[in-house]
Amino acid sequence: MCAESEHSAVISEVCRALADPAAPVPVCGRARGYLALLACAWRDPVVAAVPGISDLMDLADEKAWAGFLGWCRLRRAMLDWRFGVSLLAYLLSEYRAVPASLAEHLLLFACSQWTYSDKGPHHGILIASSLDSRRLCAAEKSTDARLEREVFVLSLDSDVEVTGGFAYATYRRDDDLPSVLQRDWTAL
Repeated sequence: MCAESEHSAVISEVCRALADPAAPVPVCGRARGYLALLACAWRDPVVAAVPGISDLMDLADEKAWAGFLGWCRLRRAMLDWRFGVSLLAYLLSEYRAVPASLAEHLLLFACSQWTYSDKGPHHGILIASSLDSRRLCAAEKSTDARLEREVFVLSLDSDVEVTGGFAYATYRRDDDLPSVLQRDWTAL
């Protein structure tokens, strides 16, 4: 196999492993190295965006990190824009007591990442959690390249029903909030 073809095969393995963390994809040593680099790419942004995360879990600890990735693989937890939600679900399952502010920051991190990754017609995202059914984490895409995206928390007067712990809804610029809240939410 030529070097270029071998490299392409490794990249394909990495992509399959990232696309579906629970797929029984045999990962060779080099692909494992690439996956580790990609996983490391999440660490610094999470530590920067989520104050206190290092007090609960040392993301630089390879054993802790491997435990998280293994947990994701078994539960088919996604590591794309939903990374923050997956990490929060893991922390809740392993540590049980997660400070509310840390949980909120992880959900806001997921919202923020959605604004970068979603290229569709939707303008914003809402993430609901069974941890606090009256607070939604949200983000809106920037309407101008010179402006930053908005990430914020909405406090509601009534509960949002969430099955499975976390759910999200996207909306377009002209949608009104009451109609968005009445939609079927997608479980995370």
